[in-house]
Amino acid sequence: MIELKNLESVLAMNRRPCARRGRYLAAIKKVAPEQDTTEANIVEKVHRELAGYRHTTDSIVRFLRMLGIEVTMKDHMAQLKKIHIQYYRSAIATPTKHKLVIKGLGFTHLNQIVEREDTESVRGMVKAAPHLVRIVGK
Repeated sequence: MIELKNLESVLAMNRRPCARRGRYLAAIKKVAPEQDTTEANIVEKVHRELAGYRHTTDSIVRFLRMLGIEVTMKDHMAQLKKIHIQYYRSAIATPTKHKLVIKGLGFTHLNQIVEREDTESVRGMVKAAPHLVRIVGK
């Protein structure tokens, strides 16, 4: 269990304003009292807590470091599963939404294979254009 004392005072001393401060703080306060929360898995728990919002793992790690919790990106990245996605059919004559999905997944040319985190959002993007992309490995 991680001890997070005087979070507000730590945040008040912060030089740089954080637009997502309230959201992150609420998620950390909710996650920190859990018994199995350690410095290694707090990023994953906060990430899961903020699933409905747009954020990056880097910003969560920076925010936790600002609070005095030392977390490395390696710890978090080792816990995430990866999938390989291939862009195998052209999106030329497809609706604009399908083209945006292809761009959102990070494809730049045909037959390209990219590695992405195995999350619900990525799976949903693949499911939105199954005739253009396919999962080739894990």
